[in-house]
Amino acid sequence: MYNKLKRIINTNYFNNKLLANKDNMKATWKVLREAIGTYTNKSKFPAYFNINNNPISDRSIIADTFNNYFANIGRITGENVPKSRNKYTDF
Repeated sequence: MYNKLKRIINTNYFNNKLLANKDNMKATWKVLREAIGTYTNKSKFPAYFNINNNPISDRSIIADTFNNYFANIGRITGENVPKSRNKYTDF
């Protein structure tokens, strides 16, 4: 009974906090991190990333590398998918 009541109270608490912050994305994520128990004010950004086997700590280079990857992954994947021999009317 205690655990059931505790779950209900927690659910209501977080529902109310989410509703109060529904127009504030930063606050919403803060509430979600708190709800799953991973909230911290410290950044978890790694000290460096290995890019082409080189440790890179410059955040601008890291951001550009991620941007290039995600901007091109669709085209690269599409180029690697074999062309179909069927026509769309076959389906």
